[in-house]
Amino acid sequence: GPLAHLARDGAVVEVDAVLRGGARVFAGTATRPEAWLCQASLTAVSGRGEAWASGAPIELSATGEAVGAWRALPQGTAVRVTVKLGVPDAGEGLAALARARDSPEVLAPPGPVDAAVERVRAGLRAASAGLGPDVRGLVPALVVGDTSGMDASLVTRFKTTGLTHLTAVSGANLVLLLAFVRVAAVRAGVRGRWLTGLLGVTVFGFVALCLGEPSVVRAAAMGLVGLAALGSGGRGRQGVRYLSVAVLGLVLLDPWIARSIGFALSVTASAGLLWWAGRWTKVLARWTPSWLAEAVAVPLAAQLATQPIVTAISGQISLVGLLANAVAGPLVGPATVCGFLAAAVSVISVPAASVLAWLAGLAPASAQTRRLNVVCSVQIEWCELVRKAYQQATGVRMALIHRS
Repeated sequence: GPLAHLARDGAVVEVDAVLRGGARVFAGTATRPEAWLCQASLTAVSGRGEAWASGAPIELSATGEAVGAWRALPQGTAVRVTVKLGVPDAGEGLAALARARDSPEVLAPPGPVDAAVERVRAGLRAASAGLGPDVRGLVPALVVGDTSGMDASLVTRFKTTGLTHLTAVSGANLVLLLAFVRVAAVRAGVRGRWLTGLLGVTVFGFVALCLGEPSVVRAAAMGLVGLAALGSGGRGRQGVRYLSVAVLGLVLLDPWIARSIGFALSVTASAGLLWWAGRWTKVLARWTPSWLAEAVAVPLAAQLATQPIVTAISGQISLVGLLANAVAGPLVGPATVCGFLAAAVSVISVPAASVLAWLAGLAPASAQTRRLNVVCSVQIEWCELVRKAYQQATGVRMALIHRS
């Protein structure tokens, strides 16, 4: 389309866009100015004598003195600004990169839904602010996919250990929440259509909470796949049929999503859960308690299904990825549930939500962060041993050739 041609040419155009959340600010250095990044959806583009409407996703950025004006804008704000377009990296699911040339002109403030979502997300960040350095970034990432608090070191450790899929809002997040709500409702005596309706309301609440993230659309679809499979006993081929229909519908509604690595992670993780998790749980349940069998089988199935994509992202095969997922997997469920409760309570009381956020961090984050350090060091030491062994073997071979 015309936007792609303009991006390849590095054209300067005027755009109308709506900020979609996930804003990040990077501190300036001696050689680089302060920078701001945010996902946005275009509504209109004008340049080179033409103008047209567009709904394409872009990454909007600003540097220098303009950062102050941009960082003050909440998600859902409609803006107009002159930008220089660029070509995004493959797999980002973006139509273009747009670097702002000046401060924004605000066209409209956030709507009531966007304002409510931002309030809840900000409340979760505030409730997690008192936790440890890694933990305060992990809790929002695991719950709503807000990775703005994760530093480069933690991101690298997640890639090294094959845990990247945990920080992408996926159907697994929603399935965990639905499972908790379903168990609680059944114990409270809720059955039949009332139970189905309650689960549907939970899906709507999940989407409303995470509305600012582009990945929420795919997460809701994947969660509905799990809900449909759960309600009909769908496993294996039947569950994959539901998944295929959901994927086809999403791609037809938003073709750009097919380029998103997060979408690929979400789909493959859901496929792994539908195809392998149930079978492996039954096998493991012969020797272990059912809860332990499911806690081990679910992360292993997700890890195996997503491993080819994780390998493509990181450029390596994690030697300890399965072990890391086996350790972290059983802890993700409690963290997700406690995190959602913390987000909801934060609207009423941040101190009370801080207790739930502490529980969410206590389950996976503090323990998981230490284990990440361990497994990363194990992988590094293992690779170093392999390298030394190869060098020694090569040296012996060269010595023998020289003697002969």
